[in-house]
Amino acid sequence: MSAHRQIMHEVEEVGLAVEIEGEGDPVLVLHGFTGDAESMRSVSDALASERQVIRLDLIGHGQSDAPEDRNAYTMEACVRQIAGVVRALNLPRLPHLVGYSMGGRAALSAAVKHPDLFR
Repeated sequence: MSAHRQIMHEVEEVGLAVEIEGEGDPVLVLHGFTGDAESMRSVSDALASERQVIRLDLIGHGQSDAPEDRNAYTMEACVRQIAGVVRALNLPRLPHLVGYSMGGRAALSAAVKHPDLFR
């Protein structure tokens, strides 16, 4: 298994914290409201032996920025932020999406808006 990496990506002036571990087909894991990437560790631990797991702290959560501009928190903005992170990662294969609660809504919205970015 590859080393665990933590990186920050800026999308639309919002810094988003990303954790990456494992190798193989990528899976983007999105947490629920008031959660963070760490709260999804049990999911990533179960997948990381066979997959590259990417856990993202959504805007206003975990280590990601929490700007005062309310427009940065709309679902449309969140989808743009998720898509921006996926593009910035320049993955060799399109990622699968896994989301819990709010993260599930964000995952579905991202998949519908950007079917070219996800499996």
